[in-house]
Amino acid sequence: MKRKSLLIISVLIISLIFASCAKNEQSADSMEAPMAAMDMDDGGIYYGEAEEYREDSNSSAENVIDYSEKIIYNVSMGIVVDNPVDISKEIKEQVSIMGGYVSSSYTYKNDDSADYVRMQIRVPASGLNNMTEYLYSISEVEYENMYTDNITESYYDTVTRLEHEKLQAEQLEELMSKAETIEDILTVRQELSRVQETIEVYEGRIRMWDSLVDYSTIDLSIQPTPSIDNNSGVIRLITLGETGRAIVRALDNSWRFVANFFSVLLRIIAALIIPAIIVVPIVIFSVRAAKKNKAKKENKD
Repeated sequence: MKRKSLLIISVLIISLIFASCAKNEQSADSMEAPMAAMDMDDGGIYYGEAEEYREDSNSSAENVIDYSEKIIYNVSMGIVVDNPVDISKEIKEQVSIMGGYVSSSYTYKNDDSADYVRMQIRVPASGLNNMTEYLYSISEVEYENMYTDNITESYYDTVTRLEHEKLQAEQLEELMSKAETIEDILTVRQELSRVQETIEVYEGRIRMWDSLVDYSTIDLSIQPTPSIDNNSGVIRLITLGETGRAIVRALDNSWRFVANFFSVLLRIIAALIIPAIIVVPIVIFSVRAAKKNKAKKENKD
């Protein structure tokens, strides 16, 4: 009896041990997926298989909307330069280098018969400060005004309305496929046409806002440096800024002259190398031959 009792107790203990081990393995397996989920970028908790979680997280990440602020920057500037037409050409080149464009530009003459230029330029919003700094470096800035328009709320409200209208259009198209009578078809088609027009309006508005946000606008007025007023006899004093810029331009022109001079000189030398290689030996040979002939004549005499 004792042996039978010991055998039964041993079997029960072994059964409890295996049951405990199985339970621990099941608990570990059930915790494995959440731990895998916690290692994901979004930090979410998922009580399923890691692979399924990864697929769901990737699909949800694709539908995330970037709710960043939408701000439009507009700048109005007036600058004074010696030659507005030439400076306007330099500004166009700089705008092109920065990845922007000139939306409008025109030249006109005022009562003093001098040239004036008005320009509207568009530059990437990230380069707006660089562009204004460039304008300060080439001119005397009379005024600068910046205007901002935060359209974040209106922008995303329109995005939401657009998504609603697109969903409504899908539902109407589905109704159109199920309509049986001509009256039903015409009714649904009329409503679908209205929804599609609304969608086009919203999409056009969003494209316009995207352009205004991505590219800042600078309205630029370029005036010539004032000269002596013969009527009033008033002489405008030249500012230190204008003097400094004139010195910089003079030095720049000097360096350009020196560089161009050496460039032309090197081109001339390069062009004469091949003829020199051919002509110089002939001249040397001719001179030596002439000397030898002269020496022979003197010896004969």
